[in-house]
Amino acid sequence: MQSNHPKYHTGVFGTGGTGKTTWGLRLVCNAPSTCVFLFDPEGEFQRALNLAPALTGAAIDAAVATGWVCFDPNHLFPGDEEAALVFFADCALQISDRLPGRKFFVVDELGSFISGNSIPKRFKHFVRVARRYGIDCVWMAQGPNGINTAVRDQLTEVVCHRLDDTCSLDFPLQRGFSEKELRALPLRQYQPGAKYYWISRDQLGREARGD
Repeated sequence: MQSNHPKYHTGVFGTGGTGKTTWGLRLVCNAPSTCVFLFDPEGEFQRALNLAPALTGAAIDAAVATGWVCFDPNHLFPGDEEAALVFFADCALQISDRLPGRKFFVVDELGSFISGNSIPKRFKHFVRVARRYGIDCVWMAQGPNGINTAVRDQLTEVVCHRLDDTCSLDFPLQRGFSEKELRALPLRQYQPGAKYYWISRDQLGREARGD
């Protein structure tokens, strides 16, 4: 266990095509870490990072040595991505218990697998204890309203790309974001003439903007 590891849970939100997945991958590619755990049911991370998929528990263990575990759940859990995510989170805890240093656990479109209305107890436990195992989490979704409050309440940093839906804006506004600014962000990634594409705020209220 790494009881002194500070909690770091980042939520990256934005409508489709605004760059939230790129932002998350840029973070884990540039930040030093011992291992990055990627939940990848659609193969997006495999293609973006040119990684071989891990299809079994043994393959997950073997991939740890490379520093990148890209889990494709379709072999072990066809049609049950929620169970697959819980399984992968359990694997990340077990591996990280014996693996020193900082680790990342990354899920894109989290709301597609863990709904806003319910969350499995084992996954809720993972979210709560991840930091004790040196795991920093990166959750990406089209809107914070689509993910469970047990996840949202653990966020130490919120990164917003363009948000238009009123329900999606409620949570960022509680964190001190400006509705006008979030609605004015570019509709798509790399839009010509845009000054910046995202705005972030951490738990101390510090704000950043960038491309």
